[in-house]
Amino acid sequence: MLTAVTVAVAVVSIALAYVVTMPVLSDLELLPALDDGRTWQVFGGTVYFLVAAALFALGVGTRCDPPQPPSRSR
Repeated sequence: MLTAVTVAVAVVSIALAYVVTMPVLSDLELLPALDDGRTWQVFGGTVYFLVAAALFALGVGTRCDPPQPPSRSR
């Protein structure tokens, strides 16, 4: 579930950033070409990095208590 949410948020963020920065980048001739394979490698790498960061944060933030010995009742 965490991976799917992270992928969805990352894809929406990349698409929104591309659309928002398109006017400025096209004036400077810096707009990434969507038909170039390197562009998709960067987009995919960004998504994979964010998924790895989310899973690492989940692993570090998940509390794992060691099993407690049974208590002796008198």
